[in-house]
Amino acid sequence: MEDSKDILLIDEILLVQKFEGKGGWTYVALPNIPQHPQNPFGWLQVKGSIDSYQLSRYKLMPMGNGHLFLPLKAEVRKLINKTTGDFVHVKLCVDDSKLLVPEEFLSCLSLDDKAQNTFEQLSESQKERFIKWIFSSKNHDLVIDRIAQSLKVLSQGLKMPPH
Repeated sequence: MEDSKDILLIDEILLVQKFEGKGGWTYVALPNIPQHPQNPFGWLQVKGSIDSYQLSRYKLMPMGNGHLFLPLKAEVRKLINKTTGDFVHVKLCVDDSKLLVPEEFLSCLSLDDKAQNTFEQLSESQKERFIKWIFSSKNHDLVIDRIAQSLKVLSQGLKMPPH
């Protein structure tokens, strides 16, 4: 996880909690990590681990009190076998890595000037939404179909994947 320039933000055992109400997020509060003033909503992108699960390009979210929390998606909770009330080992560093766009998608973009121009104008998070949507399938035929759908949407100047 760490190289010589990584700065450790936290290495602690923390409580898994849940926001009240229907649909409340499950999370780990990080009271010693302040919001990042230069990022939208104070988000902070991190890498590291929660128990045995490795994180990269993971966004910490604002608590509303100037501090951040680590959202725990259902798939992560299942993999680490933890739920509300359990304790987890959280080890995080700032992640300044740039989004890697797969060559397969870049090659297709290069064939459509309008789609390529639209994609290049997107924010990092918008690009990431496209990449995650396209390549989240393990079915190669579906990936190809999603690339085609994305090119169509991007060539129309739209900025969201068609899902």
